[in-house]
Amino acid sequence: MSVVMRARRLLPLTLAAAAAAACARGVTPAPTPAPSARAAADTAGPIVVVLSFDGFGRTYLERGLPLPNLARLAARGVRARALTPSFPSLTFPNHFTMVTGRVPGHSGLVMNKMWDPALHAMYVSKDSVAPGEARWYQAEPLWATAERQGVRAATFFWPGSAAPTADGVRASTVMQPYDDRISTETKVDSIAAWLRRPAATRPRFVAVYVPSVDQIGHRNGPTAAATDSAVAAADRAVGRLLDSVAASPVAARVNVVVLSDHGMLPLAAEPVVDLSRWADMTHVRAVDNGPYMALWFDGDAARLEATYAALQRGFAASGVPARVWRRRETPVEWALRDQPRAGDLVVLAGPGHFVTARPVPPNVRINPGDHGWDPAAAPGLDGIFLAAGPNVRPLGELPAFRNVHVYPFLARLLGVRPVPGGDGDDAVLRAAHRSGPEAP
Repeated sequence: MSVVMRARRLLPLTLAAAAAAACARGVTPAPTPAPSARAAADTAGPIVVVLSFDGFGRTYLERGLPLPNLARLAARGVRARALTPSFPSLTFPNHFTMVTGRVPGHSGLVMNKMWDPALHAMYVSKDSVAPGEARWYQAEPLWATAERQGVRAATFFWPGSAAPTADGVRASTVMQPYDDRISTETKVDSIAAWLRRPAATRPRFVAVYVPSVDQIGHRNGPTAAATDSAVAAADRAVGRLLDSVAASPVAARVNVVVLSDHGMLPLAAEPVVDLSRWADMTHVRAVDNGPYMALWFDGDAARLEATYAALQRGFAASGVPARVWRRRETPVEWALRDQPRAGDLVVLAGPGHFVTARPVPPNVRINPGDHGWDPAAAPGLDGIFLAAGPNVRPLGELPAFRNVHVYPFLARLLGVRPVPGGDGDDAVLRAAHRSGPEAP
């Protein structure tokens, strides 16, 4: 029996009108297969709903907070000991990795904000233009692959979902542009409304992004009472999802996956690594203050080498917890050596510290929580992964695994052939999948 069929209570869709209005405001049509192929694919087969809570760290599940809805989801399916982010442990790169099966260096999204020397253009995740341009994405997300194979998809603010593929394919329902005023409850009720659609317009793959845990963790720090409250609110949203899906006409086909992109670490008492202490940053293109900073030199090799040498000397002499690499010498496991968007030089601060290109003005408040460091050096950055449903084998706790392996699992759950040549390994989570009467 499906996890959602066993839910203990049914949720009245009191916000159905609001959800419908939200959907109507952001829907963008996409190229679709022939109606007969669409009908055959969408009237049967598993449904996969993915709910991502940005910044929901694994450690939040381990400090005794009452989280009954996540507990009931895990009890009926699987929960990973940890979901390890890809480097850098940032929001857009990791969300795109989980729906493409490619690490950030291979997907094209290596930072939330990045410069492309070939395009001579800047990508900014909060911008109203660049995230919707296909030229920035170098891997195909699962919603586009699903649509190509006759499976309707819907996305709600998932990073990367604003853009079509290079040949114009996107999810049938795309909630964009991003609007921070739309509540988590409205997003969950939108899922319920989508699942109540007729088969001809009902999505079978749904990906929804929720930013609140990350936002509050940044502002207050990962151990603050306000962050605990945000985690509790996320748990209530999971309960709302499970109960509303249970009331849907397709409850027996729905698999629910709850995950996150990364965790959150507290900053040190003196966290700032100001590069201008050691190197002239006047003519250096430095992007995105944070644990990880990329530097571009627009072809000026002499300035690049001078800056590299100055930072090397400065870090060593001062004992500052930071390192600098020429991109071609970055760790192989980061997969950044052949990715110009990662910078000509890469600077990484130690856990609890972050990099700036210039002094931080004294009137600027520094948030007490952050992420972006190498997860191999900071296991506190691990995220969460839980799943249950008719096509999820109830194995209980799974070993920790890297989030690049989420994609092949989602594709297998959905019954979609994944794009070949990715970085994820289908074998990692194959045991957690089971075929059912509704599996294609």
